[in-house]
Amino acid sequence: MTSHIARIVMNVADIARSQKFFSEALGFRKSRVPSFAPAPTRSAVMALGDQAIEFVEHDEPGAPYPPGSTASDLWFQHFAIRTADMAHAYERLKQCGFGPISQKGPQALPPEAGGVVAFKFRDPDGHPLELLQLPHGVHTAGIDHTAISVADADRSIAFYRLFDFEVTTRRTNTGEAQDRLDGLENVSVDVIALSVPGAPPPHLELLCYHHPRGRHTSAPGRHDIADTKLVIAVRTWPKLSAAFEAAGYAVLRDSHSAFLRDPDGHGIILTAP
Repeated sequence: MTSHIARIVMNVADIARSQKFFSEALGFRKSRVPSFAPAPTRSAVMALGDQAIEFVEHDEPGAPYPPGSTASDLWFQHFAIRTADMAHAYERLKQCGFGPISQKGPQALPPEAGGVVAFKFRDPDGHPLELLQLPHGVHTAGIDHTAISVADADRSIAFYRLFDFEVTTRRTNTGEAQDRLDGLENVSVDVIALSVPGAPPPHLELLCYHHPRGRHTSAPGRHDIADTKLVIAVRTWPKLSAAFEAAGYAVLRDSHSAFLRDPDGHGIILTAP
């Protein structure tokens, strides 16, 4: 059942504004690949390297991000954009305006916490994002991973194993650099990387915060700005969606895709490769 993350879908208030920000601040370009958005909506696909994101502007807009949202809240979902030169990428970002999450600029994490240089921020809609410089010098532009906050790491690992994701690394991050990166105090977070063997980037990252514990609400509405969705391409998606239904998950299906939510309410669109 080979699968991979094909796209990240984000609800936005103004597509033109989002396209301008992602182009000027982050180097994304317009793409002509088809949209996954149902009518009646406006949508646009942009790409960075081989990875794609999709903006969806609904005729009936949903709620904005809950006030005071943090990385530990269970609706948190971001994606990390690789850069070979953090200083240059950070200066470019500063020219375009953003909402900071990280404190005191990019943070260098120690080797036991991944050894990366990272900076978290928000786009004009409040979507959390991350600039990421890897320690081993990957120079290819693109999306490295998408990360979601979860309440129970083992429960989420079991769920995503149904898509053939496997745990590749698992560690607990703490310390001052992690606090500054997340804009929080006394952080203790399990960071679990999941990948499908042989699948292209991005991979999936689970963030399970032991401290501070995040807030949890009912699943967001499908038009809400916070309801970012993963498009997972699966060769046997009709069979897999039926299996989820049999396990008690609510699944909405049409002729070419299915929609469901993971145990923490993060949205997933299943489709063919």
